[in-house]
Amino acid sequence: MLTSMVILALQQWITLAIKNQAFALCFGMIGGFLGMVADFFPKTVQRIVIWSYYTVLCPVRYHVTNKSLKFINQNPEIGMLTIVFLLTIIFYIAGSHHFSQQEV
Repeated sequence: MLTSMVILALQQWITLAIKNQAFALCFGMIGGFLGMVADFFPKTVQRIVIWSYYTVLCPVRYHVTNKSLKFINQNPEIGMLTIVFLLTIIFYIAGSHHFSQQEV
């Protein structure tokens, strides 16, 4: 849920800031694709791609060994949760400030 709030705040900001709605749509689609393949990236790149936080913060991981899946429970990192929470606040405040400065 926290990851969704970050992505929604970012998408809302882009949608309200840029007149061309196709840009916001393409931005979301590219971000969604990067989020799907982010598990193949190094951890430092995963931290940059906001859409990858769904898999990074997932409480269940899996490993493939000998053509079988092994599911492992993991605790989400407190640092990542803090980063996601702060990004939500930053994107929401920046977007609402930017939108309030525009004339209708």
